[in-house]
This record gives sequence, structure tokens and C-alpha cells, in this order.
Amino acid sequence: KYYKKLSLIFPGKYHFAVNSKVEGRSLSATSTSNIWANKTLNMDIETQTFSVKSVPNGEVYINDKKVGTLDNDGEITFKSYPITPNMALYVLYNGTKSELVTDMSDSFGDFTSEGDENDDYTDDASNETSADVTKQDGSYVVTPKWKGLISKDDANDLLSDAYEDPNDDKFVNGSDNKWYGQIKQQNDRWDKSDEINSYDTDVSIESIYPAKGNQSKVNYKVTYTLNYDDYTKKQIVEYTGGILQKDGDDYLIKTIGDGKLISSHNEDSDD
Repeated sequence: KYYKKLSLIFPGKYHFAVNSKVEGRSLSATSTSNIWANKTLNMDIETQTFSVKSVPNGEVYINDKKVGTLDNDGEITFKSYPITPNMALYVLYNGTKSELVTDMSDSFGDFTSEGDENDDYTDDASNETSADVTKQDGSYVVTPKWKGLISKDDANDLLSDAYEDPNDDKFVNGSDNKWYGQIKQQNDRWDKSDEINSYDTDVSIESIYPAKGNQSKVNYKVTYTLNYDDYTKKQIVEYTGGILQKDGDDYLIKTIGDGKLISSHNEDSDD
């Protein structure tokens, strides 16, 4: 603890500032107080080590100042960072801003939940009831929320249902959505085929990014399995830039994205 005793001063309103340097970073604390008699002011400068978990390659801002960029895994760690009242953090990605994480100084001292380091960032960032600050293996983790962002599990369920048995209620503009029509026509052809005995689709979500207007951009793969009499054909198509849109409490498919065939092979059927 350090202190400074001031000599006699006139009564009145004063603004105090303390500046220091920790690990090469300039720290400061300010306070405005009315001095009418002997008084002690607490000007502690607090620091905290914490991580931010969000969209890969997003930019982290604290009090509207860029302080770092998330890595390809969507993580960054700040060591001995100055924590002040009214501190606000957000992440910016492709012009879209996350919701603010405010009152971080209180959150670090009174966190409410434990997180799982293996969770995808969308699990917490899409859940309005989850805490912005959690502890994972004893370390503080800040996960800003994104308006309209869909979780990985919900995206998988929505797309899996759409490819397996398309329902126009799950698409923006319903039956007028061209992507709904494309999937339905494809499934109808397989259903009517005399050569295909059965078929199956399996969706695997690769990544999800926030987009403007309560939307999420999703990249994923679909494995198509077509069973014939003598063999089974397996094809994997990679879809990029699909758009899922929040509609009330639900999500709808706006576009399925651009598809590219990345694998195709036949397997002999067992005799």
C-alpha cells in the first residue's frame, strides 16, 4: 500500500488522479470528492487477468478502444489489465458489434457460474440467461453475447431437419424460398427413384459467425448416403455462407449457402 498525505488545502470539491505502470501498461484511477475535513480516499488501482472468448478473429474493444484481436480459436488473454468501474467490453466482427459486457469489475468479484472450456462460444453467446463472466479452471472468461446468434446445437438441429424432411415453416418466406424448393425437389427425386432403396443425410456444423440483422452465418457439411441394390454412394458437400435468421424465439433458414462437392465414392453392399 502506498499513500500520499496532502498539506493543508481549502475546503471544496477536488478531482484526484493516480497514475502508475504495471508490466509496461499505464494504469490510472480517478476520483472526485468534496473535502470539508480530514478524509481518506481509496485510490487503489486494481488489475485482473482474464480471457475473452468469442468469434474467431474478432476485435476486442474496451471503453471503445481496440485492445486486441481474437485468435483463430476465438480467444485472447489479457494479463494484469486495469479494471475500473463502468468498464465496458464488446467484440466487433465484420462491422457487427456484440452486446456490451458492463460492470466487469463487479462481475470479477461476484461471478455467478462455472463455464466449460470445451463449449463452443455460441453456446453462451446465444443464451440470454447465461452469465457474461464465468470461471473456467480457476480463470475468468468473458463471453459477450450476440443479438440473434444461433447456437451450434440449434443450427445443427434446424439444418438436419431441413435436409432430412424439409418443412416450409422453417424457411424465410416459406414455400417461396428457393432453397426450400431445391431441397424438396432433390428429396422428391430420390423418393420416386426406382434405383434408390433409401437415403440419409447427416449435417455437421463447421463454424458460426454473427451477421447483421439478427442473423447468423454458418458453414457446414452434409454427408449424403444413397443406398442402391448393389452399392452405397456417399457424397460430402461443403456449404459456406448459409444464413439463419432469428424470428421471435425461433430460427429460420434464409439461405443454405454455396455448396461444393468435396468427396464422392461408392461402397459395395454386403452380400
